[in-house]
Amino acid sequence: ALASCQGDVDQLVVGCEDGVIYCASRKGTSYSLGPPIQAHKGPVTSIHVHPASEAPQADLSHLAASSSMDCTCRVWDRKTGRIIVTLEGGSSEYVLDVQWSPVHAGLLATGDAAGLLQLWDLSTSTDAPVEEFV
Repeated sequence: ALASCQGDVDQLVVGCEDGVIYCASRKGTSYSLGPPIQAHKGPVTSIHVHPASEAPQADLSHLAASSSMDCTCRVWDRKTGRIIVTLEGGSSEYVLDVQWSPVHAGLLATGDAAGLLQLWDLSTSTDAPVEEFV
C-alpha cells in the first residue's frame, strides 16, 4: 500500500506485506526511510493520511489510518510511529480499504472483503462503528 501526504509531495507512507509501515522522505533525488512501524500482524492493504486542515488547532495531518489482512484498521501518528487506536468492527474479514472524511475530522470509513462498509466517528467512540452498510 502507498499513500502520499496532502500538500507535501516529498512525504510518502508505504505499507508492506509483513505488516510494517515506513514513512519516506524525499531529499533531492533520493528517498530515506524512517524507522519501521510494526502496525499490523498481516499485509497492509491500504493507507490514508489524514487530510490537512485549514485551521492550525485542528490540524491532524500527522495522523494516518491503515487497513490490513489481520482484520483491523489502525490509526497511528506518523511523527512518533505510535499506534493510537485499533478498530475492530466485529467482522472476521480482511479490511481492504480505509479513508478519512475530507470534511469531518473524526470520521473514518473502512471496507472489508465481504463488502461491509463501516463508518467510525472517532470523536465519539472507538468501540464500535456508528453505521454499517452491506
